[in-house]
Amino acid sequence: MIYYPYSTPTAYAFSGDLNNGDFGCAIAGNTGAYTFNLCPNPYPSAVNWGAPSIWNRSPGVAGSCYIWSAASGNYITLPTGVPNYIPIGQAFIALVYDEASPTLTVKNAARVHSTQAFYKSTEEISNQLSIKADANGYSDVTRVAFNDEATEDFDLQTDGMKMFGLEDAPQLFTLSGDTKYSLNNLPLFQDQRTVEMSFETQFTGQVTLNFEGMESFDPSVSIYLKDELTNQSINLRNQPVYTFIHNPENAANRFKLVFGGTIGVEEPASLPGNLWIAGNTLYINTPKLAGQSGLIEVYNASGQKLMSKTIVLSELSTVEMNFKGFVVARLTVGNEVMTVKGILMK
Repeated sequence: MIYYPYSTPTAYAFSGDLNNGDFGCAIAGNTGAYTFNLCPNPYPSAVNWGAPSIWNRSPGVAGSCYIWSAASGNYITLPTGVPNYIPIGQAFIALVYDEASPTLTVKNAARVHSTQAFYKSTEEISNQLSIKADANGYSDVTRVAFNDEATEDFDLQTDGMKMFGLEDAPQLFTLSGDTKYSLNNLPLFQDQRTVEMSFETQFTGQVTLNFEGMESFDPSVSIYLKDELTNQSINLRNQPVYTFIHNPENAANRFKLVFGGTIGVEEPASLPGNLWIAGNTLYINTPKLAGQSGLIEVYNASGQKLMSKTIVLSELSTVEMNFKGFVVARLTVGNEVMTVKGILMK
């Protein structure tokens, strides 16, 4: 096994027989604790992680494994139960919980012909929403699923823990209790279920969220994204892409995924745009009002006016606020009034 940082093309020669037959990965574990093990794909082909019958896993070995993707700047979670391929030459991370002497053996039957570079599930899973964040040339994926066998806790054989990648890459995950998930299986629900979703990165700028899998839910189930920072509710069945401006000072837990049956989220009132505060900047997203004059007023917690300023609006306008503490910002354009609250850290 070798890792060589790429700078110029380099040729390496490996001598000896190719692996054939069962291969036991040397993994370690600890009683009452989680242990992560780096394992090789031992064969000169891809292997199918997603078929449990062609691997020998002791009870403490998790159903999901993790592989590093330099292109996305993150670890990718490969669950079991559906075809998921570990490429030739690709090491992977196996998670062990509460087992002192775990074992993990891959059999010849796991070998497959595959040209996939990284994870792709070839089977649709019922009641599963996939969310991909793209920012700064990197990406991250988190998934939420509902099924009869899932619990509210971390399910070793079906869930995936969030493993953090590069600081400047998007880090997207959901929460159940204190656990951060890349793959979060939850019990089936009645009426409505809210799932906390967090986003982090040291990158400042535009982030795009892409949502897939809405068709795997019953059509009567409404699926909404709530952005607590901008006070928006987005019907993901109608709008599966959401773009926002991120600042590292934003709170990570800004999003909620709301799954509703007959009780859904009411459509938000029709407004010509929205406002939000990130850092000490007021962002004004008003494409319908571009070219019009708007009055910006900023008040502190006591109702004292801190700023009054008229600007010509564009599709996305910004106003710097050199204040500190809790503020309320208000935009008035003709008969339209929009407000936003925030805390400024000068």
